[in-house]
Amino acid sequence: MRTDSIAVGSRSVPSVTRWGDGPPIVLAHGNSSSSATWEPLPAGPVGRRYRCLALDLPGHGDSGPAQDPDLC
Repeated sequence: MRTDSIAVGSRSVPSVTRWGDGPPIVLAHGNSSSSATWEPLPAGPVGRRYRCLALDLPGHGDSGPAQDPDLC
């Protein structure tokens, strides 16, 4: 598992990647949550079968505050 960040427009969004052998899947958390929600998936069989990318959306987890919270 690797912690990294992805450029989204002018922002940097923290992400956790688990490299598997299959196609990539993006794991987006719900309101008041973070990428930690998905920890069991990339660490287990799903993470071995797919390349998992779990994001911390703005204002959640390790991500900075949302620039415009009304749009989130």
